[in-house]
Amino acid sequence: MHIQFKNFGLSTQSKELFSSFTAQVNEGDRIAIIGRNGSGKTSLLKAILGEIEPTEGTIQCSDSTILSYVSQLDNLHTGLSGAQSFNKRLSKALSNFPNVLILDEPTNHLDADNRKSLINMLKYFYGILIIVTHDVAFINSIANTIWEIDSGRIHIFKGRYDDYQQEKLHKKNHLLKQVDQIDREKKQAHLKLMKEQKRAASSKSQGQKSIDNRKWATVVSKAKTDRGNTTANKNKAALVQNQQALKQKLKDLHFVEEIKPSFELGKFSVSKGNIITISDGQLRYKGEGEAKASAIVNNINLKVMSGDRIILQGKNGSGKTSFLKALISHPSICTSGDWELIRPNDIGYLDQKYANLDENLTVYESVKQVQPKWIDQDIRHKLNEFLFRKNEEVFKPIRVLSGGEKVRLSLCLLSTLTPKLLILDEVTNNLDMETKEHVACVIEQYPGTLLIISHDTHFLERINCSRRITVENNMLVEE
Repeated sequence: MHIQFKNFGLSTQSKELFSSFTAQVNEGDRIAIIGRNGSGKTSLLKAILGEIEPTEGTIQCSDSTILSYVSQLDNLHTGLSGAQSFNKRLSKALSNFPNVLILDEPTNHLDADNRKSLINMLKYFYGILIIVTHDVAFINSIANTIWEIDSGRIHIFKGRYDDYQQEKLHKKNHLLKQVDQIDREKKQAHLKLMKEQKRAASSKSQGQKSIDNRKWATVVSKAKTDRGNTTANKNKAALVQNQQALKQKLKDLHFVEEIKPSFELGKFSVSKGNIITISDGQLRYKGEGEAKASAIVNNINLKVMSGDRIILQGKNGSGKTSFLKALISHPSICTSGDWELIRPNDIGYLDQKYANLDENLTVYESVKQVQPKWIDQDIRHKLNEFLFRKNEEVFKPIRVLSGGEKVRLSLCLLSTLTPKLLILDEVTNNLDMETKEHVACVIEQYPGTLLIISHDTHFLERINCSRRITVENNMLVEE
């Protein structure tokens, strides 16, 4: 045993994160900690490292435990790419020869090659791994244990993430069958009670004279009726209580609520043919010097047809984002060659910074701004599709939204405009699994042309892309 939790819990000033957690971390454990953003994953890591004290219970490390930690990459080191910065900090952590390695969102900002190298290294790491991540493919490659923080509890599952989801689905289906059975029993009990009441009314009408002549029978009959009603009410209350308990168990399983967006489709009847045609194209940064030579992309020959769904991939710093910026005529980019592009107003662009959101507005006002002719009912209906339902959600200032809420709102605004071309630049970085699922649901339904940069293989499998283009050696190469 290296780490032991006994009735362990953590709270912030505003809420309880989780409580009553008892577990052991042993040799061979490779733990993936998952949960929604804000659920307490990073706080749990800090508690293991001794940086914060438990609110309740204890956490103890054995004398032989040597911990090393690589935190989330929030600010890149000057002059280093995300992968270079991460590799530098990982090498420093491993120099301590730890037997417990703790990583917080290690695959963020890593391109496919660096991600693959990290997975291979961790597979052969000699000690215990404790990793906070939202990367499903990464979890399936590395972890043998899942800790999910949800609804104030830490749920433990021994096995792969996909197996964990299957078990949850099995539990959900089993509970739904039990709820359905109780519904049937409630209906049967109600019908039985109605029949009894009808029969009792008939008996009363037919036997009123004899009952009047026998006072004792009146008492007996009333008592019998009272006993029958009491039993029926007890049975009904028990059924209701059981049903409520089952529904709470369903809620505790926490499955992602599906987003079913609608899109304005009128413009797509006339937007057939080419969306982008580039011949002998080049791009570079304005005022570019030798230090930015890696951002140059040359000899671009590309044709994008209406309805294409394209993954743009390449190593960090290869020029992927620069190419996307060229498509939207970003002022920092110079282009040469023959570029035939659709109008910027027909392009929807979404990156990790959610630049399409005005933080001075509320959620409601942001939709009203892009669709000023919509009435209140239209706006509320659209926001409802993207899970903004309560008044406190609808009229919330954008500046205080969580990352997941900003993503949902950004996609909501895009769906009101339905651009002919949708460009997504690493939008799934730093998103929890629930929000990634929401993004995937929307992108699956999007009817236009899609161009996306992402290193999240599980997410890319969900959204059914038909083409894959790589930026390598300063050129675009299609597989």
